[in-house]
Amino acid sequence: MQSYIFSFLFVFQSLMACKSIQDKAQPVASNNAFQVIAAVEKHTETTESVAGVEKLTETTEPVPGQILFQSSDGGNTWQDFGAELPKNMEVWNTLEHNGQVYLGSNQGLYRRSNLAIAPVWEKENFPGESVENIFAGKDGLYVSNYEHGFYLYHKSFLTGQWQPIHKGLPDSRILSVAETAQGNLLVAGEFGIYKSTNNGTTWKYVYQGEWIHHVVEMDGILIACCDKGLLRSADGGENWKLQHTESGSAFYATVINHQFVARMSGAEGNWSDLTGDAAANSNRIRTSVDGISWERMELRLTQMQFPSDIIQLGAFIFCSNEQGVFRMASNSEHWELVFPNIGQAPYRLSTSGNTILATVGSGC
Repeated sequence: MQSYIFSFLFVFQSLMACKSIQDKAQPVASNNAFQVIAAVEKHTETTESVAGVEKLTETTEPVPGQILFQSSDGGNTWQDFGAELPKNMEVWNTLEHNGQVYLGSNQGLYRRSNLAIAPVWEKENFPGESVENIFAGKDGLYVSNYEHGFYLYHKSFLTGQWQPIHKGLPDSRILSVAETAQGNLLVAGEFGIYKSTNNGTTWKYVYQGEWIHHVVEMDGILIACCDKGLLRSADGGENWKLQHTESGSAFYATVINHQFVARMSGAEGNWSDLTGDAAANSNRIRTSVDGISWERMELRLTQMQFPSDIIQLGAFIFCSNEQGVFRMASNSEHWELVFPNIGQAPYRLSTSGNTILATVGSGC
């Protein structure tokens, strides 16, 4: 039974890759932590171990125009994947769907075919100036513009038109979309959660009172991230129970190794109330097999920075923070820095087949 899982803040889907990734990506030696594309200028290079992480201390300068990178060998080497994109673009979301890589930005929606002999980025004819989020569905894509609703793309060879399905929603400021295994549609945002059983023709208000940042499904269990913690539904989203509140606010959740993985603030109360060292050290990862009992998964990537995205590709788990992209074998507890950050915001991670994509962070 398949479920289609979508994210808002930092998209990141758990996709299984071919075994070649496991064969190619070997542990990185501490005196040569990674290979970086030539455009990233390295000034100083030393290594030190910080809480189980091989950390590369270096100064890098961002190169104008480089906003999207890819690695096809499990994080060992990285290449510029967005050289053809317009200048001054802010990329907010990337998603691979049916052999196409989609990119949402402040300049619209772009698409690149992995099936083409000479693939290039092409701009989609989307009815909006910007695209904040892209979500995969069984019949096509859901694309959202935060202030103007979201659209379902029907793969019609005759029309290929974007059709708005938000007109029945009282509030269309959407942060997350989830198409369940039963074919129902859930949308979440500042308003709470709405549910549709007829492809967006009508909507039912199933949860209100909290900002909902993200919704994910596994084996018929739905988990929603909110400011008070984690919500759980076992009846297709009709009823929700606040299941886990001990770890503060929940920002993002995904499924890795058949477990829910949620990124929390690690402190009671709203994350925006945390300041100084309490904010820097509060972020924690929680895991659960059923969405009821949650255990702490301490990443310890750094003592001072929040982990951001966390995804799985083959035998490796990848995580990003303000230092860069880290990699860990799924049966290990050792993290290694495989791609440094060239900006201030963490990379946003996604996968495309056996390739991992890292987008220079922008926006909120």
